[in-house]
Amino acid sequence: MSTTASARPTTPCPDGMAFIPGGTLSTLERGRDVSIDGFCLDLHEISVAEYRACVREGRCERACPTCPEVPARTDWRSEEEDAKVSRFCNGGQDDREDHPVNCVSFDEAAAYCGAHDKRLPSGDEWEWAATSGPEVRPSPWGTPIVKDEICWGKPKKRAGTCARGSHPIDLTAQGVAEMGGHVSEWTTPPKRSSTKNPVRWIYGASWYAIDDGYARAGVGGMQMPARRAETVGFRCAAARSGSK
Repeated sequence: MSTTASARPTTPCPDGMAFIPGGTLSTLERGRDVSIDGFCLDLHEISVAEYRACVREGRCERACPTCPEVPARTDWRSEEEDAKVSRFCNGGQDDREDHPVNCVSFDEAAAYCGAHDKRLPSGDEWEWAATSGPEVRPSPWGTPIVKDEICWGKPKKRAGTCARGSHPIDLTAQGVAEMGGHVSEWTTPPKRSSTKNPVRWIYGASWYAIDDGYARAGVGGMQMPARRAETVGFRCAAARSGSK
C-alpha cells in the first residue's frame, strides 16, 4: 500500500511510458517502508507483435537457433505440465499479436528491455506504480475487485490472455494499463528478497487467477518457480528523459 508521492516533474518520459512520481512505499509486507525514486514505466505490457519485431530486427535473440521467434513453450521443469499448458503460450497462436507476450523467461524479458534502453522494474517500483496516487488505492484502478474490471478467471475461467486495452477500467492513477490482470509481470527482486537465495519474482495477477485474495496478494509480489510460464509477461521501466 502506498503513502506519500511527490509532484509530477515537467521532464517527460519516452513515448509510450508514464512518469511515476517518487515517494515512500509501505509494502504489503507489514513494516517494510521503501523509498522510491521517480521513474518511467511502460503504459502497456509488451505485446507479441512488439517482441516478434525485436527478434526480427536482430535486437532480441530466439530462445534457441531452431525455436520460434516468440517462445511457444513453458518451462515448469515438468514435461507433463509443459505439455498441458504450453497451448496457452501466445507465441504459438496466429491471432494473438495484440495480446501481451507470455512464456518468456526473466532473462529474455530483461534483454528486450535492455535492447530498448530500458530495464525491468524492481518489485518495489512495480508495487508503488500499481498503488500510488492522491489517496490510498485498494487496487491499481482504485476500487475493490468485483468481477469485470480485470482480465482474470472470474466470474468464469478464460481460455488465455486478453487483448491489450480490452479492460480500460484497469488503469492506475498515472495511466498505466492492466497492472491488475492479463499477465503477471517479471520484476527484479524487491528489497525484502534474500540475496542469499535469489528467486524469480512476479507481480500482479493473471488471466488464470480466480481468487480475490490472490489478485490482491499479486500486487505485493510472489515468487515464481517456473522459468517460463503461460501466466507471466512483462513491461519495462526507465529513467525519465534528461535524468542520469
